[in-house]
Amino acid sequence: MEAGGGEDDWEEDTEFDKEAARAAGEALAARAMSADPEAQTRAYEEVSALGMDPVEIMGEAYRSRDQSVTHHDNRLRELEGRRREVKRDFDALQRARPVEATVIEP
Repeated sequence: MEAGGGEDDWEEDTEFDKEAARAAGEALAARAMSADPEAQTRAYEEVSALGMDPVEIMGEAYRSRDQSVTHHDNRLRELEGRRREVKRDFDALQRARPVEATVIEP
């Protein structure tokens, strides 16, 4: 108990400041998304020091952001499939049509 203090040292009632925690989290996120590589590195080190893995956090953010990211990702896949289908149909039409050409003399 000597190194950690006495029993009464832990009885202090501390109020959690939700707004301060939110501001600190947003500031850390802003540093992690910074264009400055050094700021990003420091932010990733802070995240790691908190016992979290930056890659897991990014993955969770990707998966859980109101499904907007996955919605757009799914829509892009759908549109890409439709584009391939239209291209395939167009190429088939090009191959199937007879080529009629006339020579124009000057």
